[in-house]
Amino acid sequence: MSTSDTHELAGTHAGLEFRTATVADARLYAELSLAHRPDEPGDPEVTRHGWAHPTPGYTRERYMIELGGRAAGYTWHFEGPLDADPDRNGEVSAFLAPWSMSAERLRGAFEFIEERSAAAGVRTFTADVWEDDAGEVEVLESLGYRRDRLSKAWELDLIEHRDRLLLLTDRAEAMMREQGITCVAIAADADPTIWTRCHEVQAAAGEDMPRTGPYHRPTYEQYMSWMETPDVSPFWCFAAKDGERVVGFSNLRFPPVQGNVWTGFTGVIREYRGRGIARAVKLAILKQAIEQNVARVRTDNDEANEAMLHINEELGYQRIPGVLSYRKRS
Repeated sequence: MSTSDTHELAGTHAGLEFRTATVADARLYAELSLAHRPDEPGDPEVTRHGWAHPTPGYTRERYMIELGGRAAGYTWHFEGPLDADPDRNGEVSAFLAPWSMSAERLRGAFEFIEERSAAAGVRTFTADVWEDDAGEVEVLESLGYRRDRLSKAWELDLIEHRDRLLLLTDRAEAMMREQGITCVAIAADADPTIWTRCHEVQAAAGEDMPRTGPYHRPTYEQYMSWMETPDVSPFWCFAAKDGERVVGFSNLRFPPVQGNVWTGFTGVIREYRGRGIARAVKLAILKQAIEQNVARVRTDNDEANEAMLHINEELGYQRIPGVLSYRKRS
């Protein structure tokens, strides 16, 4: 989609106006997201970068929602390569600021973005909603969406659990030494091919993550578009290595303006699983977070990912509202 600063009215629905969102709207989007979800707002710098540098090979249309000439919300649709997907899956999303929220208006926003998504070729819609937002859940169900999956979310208090986490890290490091595995920050790794090796791990590990829709294995270009954002730093990306081979990866994302620290990804290649490596690489990065006086971190995992859910519970993460995925066929 164009990233020009020209505002283009795209349509009206349920008394709402929809205009094409541009890079210049990134801060406005962040302000609206803060009003909509104060505990989990979008970051303006991360948003601006993402809108200006879309993931190669994916399609996304974004719209600001207005009511009576005032910014009222945001909506978008997103899809991967549909020709490789017989079910033609796509994602749709919409939210309204509290002052403009009503079930009728939110339904109108979803109806608008479904029409735009269908025009792009999507036939199976996925929409995500926070599990504690009963109003938005009710709107999706009224539109014919049905619950598909839950991504459970968790928060870990690094101050409260500091001593226990450091003790667990020492034990994990000893276990890794016995196996010849090291966990090191990418920023401290001299291997010039380190990002290529990390890409291979994430692409391979991603194949086994629970999902309903298709898995589009990311290219190196796509992967690096995710790693070169304002909330990602090599200092906060850790690789688990067996010699020069990267066998596991984990990272933390730090929004520069507003929002929470989240785990971006944790994964281990198939032949190295069951050896405590995922736990060790998570602990390595948490140890660094403790040393850098980070107060708390968040993470999320699919409800079917029993191995990672067990690690979260063992490390002391506490459940917070996660994200429900709903699906429907057109």
